[in-house]
Amino acid sequence: KDCKNLGLIFAKGGNFFYGGLVGDKSLMKRASVDLRNQAAEMGATHIVILPHQVGHTSSNSGGSTSTVTQQGIAYSCPKK
Repeated sequence: KDCKNLGLIFAKGGNFFYGGLVGDKSLMKRASVDLRNQAAEMGATHIVILPHQVGHTSSNSGGSTSTVTQQGIAYSCPKK
């Protein structure tokens, strides 16, 4: 109620080159850490995390998750 909306944040874990070499959990964790770091830089005390998106890379031998993009809304809320 008393929180100030600081804006939308986008964060990414992985890329085309190494995303397929690490597991899905690691990609999600990297994106989550990036999201929290960006929110902290904005002075946020809270984040509403929105649904994530997963990117896939394909090749002749199959495919794998290469990126995870997370987005959220950063808020600054007063201490109670």
